[in-house]
Amino acid sequence: MNNIVKAFLLVAVTTFLFFSCKENESSKASILVNGEVKDFPDGMMTLYRVFDEDSSIIDTTSIKGGKFSFKINDDESRLASLVFPDGMSAIQFFTEPGIITVTGTKDDIQNLSVTGTETNGLNAELKKSNSNVEEKYAALMQVGSAANEAGDVQAVDSITSLLMNLEKETNQQNIEFAKKHPTSVLSAYLGLMAASSGADLDLNGLYNMMTPAVQQTFFGTRLKTLVDASLKTAIGASAPEFEGMTPEGKVLKLSSLKGKVLLVDFWASWCGPCRQENPNVVKAYAEYNPKGFDILGVSLDQEKDKWLEAISQDGLNWPHVSDLMGWKSKIAGMYGVQGIPQNFLLDKEGKVVAKGLRGQALIAKLDELLN
Repeated sequence: MNNIVKAFLLVAVTTFLFFSCKENESSKASILVNGEVKDFPDGMMTLYRVFDEDSSIIDTTSIKGGKFSFKINDDESRLASLVFPDGMSAIQFFTEPGIITVTGTKDDIQNLSVTGTETNGLNAELKKSNSNVEEKYAALMQVGSAANEAGDVQAVDSITSLLMNLEKETNQQNIEFAKKHPTSVLSAYLGLMAASSGADLDLNGLYNMMTPAVQQTFFGTRLKTLVDASLKTAIGASAPEFEGMTPEGKVLKLSSLKGKVLLVDFWASWCGPCRQENPNVVKAYAEYNPKGFDILGVSLDQEKDKWLEAISQDGLNWPHVSDLMGWKSKIAGMYGVQGIPQNFLLDKEGKVVAKGLRGQALIAKLDELLN
């Protein structure tokens, strides 16, 4: 092949690729986000993609006189977080084809109105129906914080139990709402949120109710992955085998701990709720370990020093493993873990008998199994 022909082919291929890329880019639908937040100082705003491993930046823009605008080219509904210039104020909403309008005031950022597209409209409807639950949650958190500062352990345990029940109630309401809207991507998103909380709900039933179009969305495909994992860790199922590296650098298999009632506990040193829950787990271990109870901690840390420091500080004197891969942990993926703390309680045969146990709920279940 002579040089002239080579040059011609190179130009032809390059031109084809250029116009192909242009065509693909232009074929994506336009998303316009217009906002007016009264009294907010001028500055730069950042729109982040939520559910990306690196929380990638979608775009930045300036807010002047309380007004701002974003234009995005995308053809799928995704969750975004809009961070205001102070770096502290933020709201989440769904970016999807159409015109989205954000309005409100600086002093009420969390209650900004987001309208203009189907998913955001449904989400606003859900938020309104859950407003009473959110008020209860905020009130309990305030009381719990005061009890914690006062060192009232009994009150903290009681409030934690109430918060867990409220969380279960909210998740159940959200799933019922999702089932009424199987054609909306919000249904898949709500399923993901329920899974992230460790809620033991019929996510498989929810997924099967969704239309094929919703199942194939970003949220739908991720929910399917979690549904498959949840079936493997369903109550009565044999816990999936795994192995991990201990702090001492040795390989430890889950099956090597068979014969005891075992709590597979997913946590991390950087996880505030995990560290707050650890005293309850330590208490359960101290009381029931002599009766045949053990724990295998699975950390989603990435830095070994911080992992080991947290084990020592919190007095977690039981076996631990970690691949130090954070949210890319293969063990967490195998068990469908999307949020921590999360745990799975196994009987002596290695079958799952409970999951997502915290505070007094863990004590009650161990009492049932070992007393």
